[in-house]
Amino acid sequence: MTLSANVLKLYTALDNIDLRGNLVNTLCVIRNSEQLTGFTEHEIELIAVVARYHRKSRPSEKHPEFAALDDDDQQLVRQLAGMLRVAIGLDRRHSGVVQTMRVNVDDGRMRIEPIAGRDDDLDLEVYAARERSHLLAIGLGVDVEIVASAGANPNLESS
Repeated sequence: MTLSANVLKLYTALDNIDLRGNLVNTLCVIRNSEQLTGFTEHEIELIAVVARYHRKSRPSEKHPEFAALDDDDQQLVRQLAGMLRVAIGLDRRHSGVVQTMRVNVDDGRMRIEPIAGRDDDLDLEVYAARERSHLLAIGLGVDVEIVASAGANPNLESS
């Protein structure tokens, strides 16, 4: 399964579960959720661990659920949790101002350019995504740069 497919599955899974409260308890909620039918036990465990780290806490070998994962799964958790953090930043106001984005990876650098519809200001979203981008950079082994688009999305402009 590709990384993007994993991200889509994760978004869908997390969207169906109430994750309010202590993120450590989130592990238990996800592991026991009936909303995750169709996922293997291993996938549910990965979803639970990603949810554990999708906000502030960094993945650590001191955490038994993370330490129990093999190296590839630990790297996947860093990548997916890092992507979720950036996505949360890009939806900071919960108003869907980011309509799409351009992503370019070149020479050890990932450039993410969120694009708004019409004349929406993305300063808050860009700031919030930058503040949350460190784990993604670690997970992918690249520098992450998040920059505001120079203009509105041309596909959203009326003729």
